[in-house]
Amino acid sequence: MFTNLPLELQHKVGNSLARADVKQARLVCKDFRNVLDDVFFSFFAIALDRLEAESHVAALQAIAGGSTGWSRHAKTLDIGPLNSAKEDLGPETDLSDAEVKIFLAAAIKSMGNVRNVKWKLAKYDPDWVTEAVSESLRLLPFLEVLDVTINAILRLPLPQISGLKVLHIVNPFPGQIGAMGRGRRRRIGKPQPLTSLDPSLIVQPVAQMISTSPALTEFHLTGPGYCSDIWSLLRTVPIRLTELKANILTSDLLAYLGSYSGLEALAFKHVFPVEGENLDHLAAVFFDTVLPCHSGSLKSLSILSGRAGRWCFRPQVADIISQLKKLETLELTFDPVNPTIRFDLEETADAEDVDTVVALLNTLPALPSLRSVGLYPFEYGHRRTGCVVDNSVLYSVQAEIAIAAAVQNFRSTDLGSSAVVHLEDEGSYVLRPVELEEGRLSEKQTFADIVSGTDKLFAYQKLLSPGTPHSASRTRST
Repeated sequence: MFTNLPLELQHKVGNSLARADVKQARLVCKDFRNVLDDVFFSFFAIALDRLEAESHVAALQAIAGGSTGWSRHAKTLDIGPLNSAKEDLGPETDLSDAEVKIFLAAAIKSMGNVRNVKWKLAKYDPDWVTEAVSESLRLLPFLEVLDVTINAILRLPLPQISGLKVLHIVNPFPGQIGAMGRGRRRRIGKPQPLTSLDPSLIVQPVAQMISTSPALTEFHLTGPGYCSDIWSLLRTVPIRLTELKANILTSDLLAYLGSYSGLEALAFKHVFPVEGENLDHLAAVFFDTVLPCHSGSLKSLSILSGRAGRWCFRPQVADIISQLKKLETLELTFDPVNPTIRFDLEETADAEDVDTVVALLNTLPALPSLRSVGLYPFEYGHRRTGCVVDNSVLYSVQAEIAIAAAVQNFRSTDLGSSAVVHLEDEGSYVLRPVELEEGRLSEKQTFADIVSGTDKLFAYQKLLSPGTPHSASRTRST
């Protein structure tokens, strides 16, 4: 019987089911319902662009009254627009904005077991909606994870949450910030003109939240250069992050990271310079003094440079990387040693570029815990979005050709590393023994080199189903 299984296993089975299947299983009997309620009601979405709909407000009223399973079982809360402009929302509510605000705040506060909140602030959210969400989140006693996406708003009213452990801040529109009221119905409010960007509107709330979150261990910050002021704050608070993701690098950030040890995951995505900072100098500081501080703890390292330079892999840093004995995942970018604009159709890899990639491949055996390696040309992601308008796109292709050539022609007399190697457009590879036929590689392989003096040769072979576990993160813009 399902109900005779340990409760933890019952929940695991329930979580593996599609939501529709869970809904049907709850109808089988009372025992099933009691077990699966925790799964069925674990997630709730508040559609901020449906607050004018009578049905949605009625749902908030029911939850606010504590009579639904979400009040008892909800662990994850998703707040933001659903962007379903064509959907018929039905009759509009007769309640005023003030009344809807009360029910919105009460519904959130009633879900007292929520641990994880994803909040997307849209440019047309009225102030009273933002205030209701912020005030109610502050009162959730077990909230540990807050993921905030800022989409052109006038201000960021982040709540102070003393027990917060994970904070993600994403500002995908670094141009101007403003609130432009628009929407299909009255709940949106009057249009407000775009205003010039005031960095303090973002920096101060984030800084205040960090300073009042002593339990914070994971912080992601993706945004424009003005957010760099936040790194200055990290040096003044007693917080030791175990995971950090950023696209803004400054000397203050590196000074903070070099002041302690224990970092487990670090990701620099499409780093760009801040005024007064030199990226190549920062790279030298990072590899020479910062990375060694965390060599005994780092499990994940991702450095995806948006431009050529010292943030791309260099053979000189191979020894430093080889000291990361606990490393499980590694992502690095490469740039050409001698950038050349070529218009010939023959894709021949430059020997020096290949040697650079091989230097890293030869380092992998020194990392016993390594499971996944991503090798990409610089500008990864930017080329796909059309942001590159100069010769760097050609240099990036040159690096891409070298990476593929190095991996596809790499060979070793021993199985140095079992890590799966992922390339941008060439799939995934893993070291496998190559069968020899009279001292020569078999015809079914892609190599034609004569091999002597060894019984086995190991080469990277392409996986039939690449299925990289990092396919979600390889968007590179998050």
